[in-house]
Amino acid sequence: MDDSSSHEMCVDGEIESQAREIPPVPQFDQNAQQVSSEPKHKKRKGKTKALTFVSRNTFAKDILKVYGDEKQKMKSQLAQIRRRVCLTSVCWTACTNEGYISLTNHYVDVNWKLQSKILAFAHMEPPHSGRDLALKVLEMLPYWSIEKKVFPIALDNASSNNSMQNFLKKHLGLSNSLQFEGEFFHIRCSTQLFKMDSR
Repeated sequence: MDDSSSHEMCVDGEIESQAREIPPVPQFDQNAQQVSSEPKHKKRKGKTKALTFVSRNTFAKDILKVYGDEKQKMKSQLAQIRRRVCLTSVCWTACTNEGYISLTNHYVDVNWKLQSKILAFAHMEPPHSGRDLALKVLEMLPYWSIEKKVFPIALDNASSNNSMQNFLKKHLGLSNSLQFEGEFFHIRCSTQLFKMDSR
């Protein structure tokens, strides 16, 4: 009887000791957005850092500074290359009926690595005629000093792009900057051609 009672007490003692070893239930700290096993009053004591909030104007200023720095890096990279560059341009109308145009540059850098960089992304007022598209692209080229380095330009199959490339070819040909007298200046977008063939 004594043995059984002592055995029961021992079992109870083991249960009690095991119960003491169970870690506290994790609590969700809504401010820190993380799970913590420590109670809030213990966790926050001397462990939290004050957050520094910035205004949207400061945030916008920082973004523009980064953009300006990256732009200058890109300009210096293009100045270093002695080879020709390839361009792609896309124009489209958003669901808000606003037009946009982008100009992307493809080139081999000094380390012989192929690079593709967006040079410009701009609002494009209608109409999107070939002449207007060409004038917009010609407006973008001088800033990057690549108007005499252009080899081909890849465009999609829109009819306005045919007149656009003709206008660009004539304008860039005035300074004799096109190779092979612009014979290979216009390249059609192969992806779009494959899509049209598959229909």
